[in-house]
Amino acid sequence: MQLVWPEDVTSNPAQLSVLSGLGAALVGLRVGDHMPYFVAEGMDVLRIESVNQTE
Repeated sequence: MQLVWPEDVTSNPAQLSVLSGLGAALVGLRVGDHMPYFVAEGMDVLRIESVNQTE
């Protein structure tokens, strides 16, 4: 997933608005961190693999 500002979200399913619930929860996490979250099928875990800042 790539966190983007709401105005930069495209139809790319790999993009996630930083202002969405899940996007906001990811802010501040570091490489290697894990965060569980609920989906329709139950629970999933997201692992932070890299953090890159773009301008």
